Amino acid sequence: MSEDQLQAQFFQYTWNTYPQLRRCMWAVPNGGYRNIQEAVKLKATGVIPGVWDIHVFYKGKFYIIETKVGRNTLSKDQIRWRELMEAQGAVSFVYYSMEEGKRIIEEILK
Repeated sequence: MSEDQLQAQFFQYTWNTYPQLRRCMWAVPNGGYRNIQEAVKLKATGVIPGVWDIHVFYKGKFYIIETKVGRNTLSKDQIRWRELMEAQGAVSFVYYSMEEGKRIIEEILK
């Protein structure tokens, strides 16, 4: 399973199971392969390296969630972005499976 597939499964599960999180949780398309014109446009409009996949703002707290599969790990940019966000009060999670993703959502909803 790819990261995109796991993230789609996770997002759809959360959307369908927890309506209170709808529109409080969103994805940030920050990776992938693009032609040079699109890359220049995205950079100019604020896309930056390292921003995590999913953001949740719920009951006054900001959560960042990163999807990984297999042996994939956080990049240097992702580690730095997590440090910056946590310094501002964000709570971060990384998940590698639907089971881990479900536990994250349960933790957020506590």
